[in-house]
Amino acid sequence: CTRLLESEELPISPVVIFGAPGMGKTHLLHALARRAAAASRRVACLNAEEFTTRYQTAIRSGGMEAFQAAVRSVDLFIIDDLQYLAGKTGTLNELVHTIDAVSNAGGHVVVASERHPFDLDLPERLSSRLAAGIITRVEPFIMDERRLFIDHVARGLRAGLPTWAVERIAGCEIPSTRVLQGAVHAAVALGRCGRLDPARLDADLTRVAAVESAPAGCDDRAILE
Repeated sequence: CTRLLESEELPISPVVIFGAPGMGKTHLLHALARRAAAASRRVACLNAEEFTTRYQTAIRSGGMEAFQAAVRSVDLFIIDDLQYLAGKTGTLNELVHTIDAVSNAGGHVVVASERHPFDLDLPERLSSRLAAGIITRVEPFIMDERRLFIDHVARGLRAGLPTWAVERIAGCEIPSTRVLQGAVHAAVALGRCGRLDPARLDADLTRVAAVESAPAGCDDRAILE
């Protein structure tokens, strides 16, 4: 994504990233938007709900020209949570026009979704435009990456975790960085009250693993089983 900010390059656009919830897609988009803004680029960074709300408000208030000028004149257009636009015909049509306007003016587009765009039943005119760029999946952290992430979160909390605790947390193959972050927060909280030991940490990690692996709508008894 950072290649989009290198003026001497002619990067491929749009870039579509997809992956399960909690994988850090939104953080990546916001970091890209901040870096672009710091480089004096014009940026529009919206999630699907914000784009829909602004579009519908513009229709009702007669402010379509102002809305379109705001989102179509940027150097970098970012849209998050694409999956929530599935079935919203008017909004999807506006999104197509926005992507075209930004791209035709030499700008770039980045899109994030929980699922591959081809699995969202999008209009062909939109899916074909997304397919013309790069579509890439955000993969879960591997062991070494989990260690680095745990250290990063702990330092952000101004806390240190013993090596055994880091290894225990990193050993849990939790795909969601959001849930992994919660495990670090739990360990730090235990450490600050003097209760961090293998048994208590393992109990917290067991609860995290059970919730993470449970199917949607699973009740307490099914989780225990």
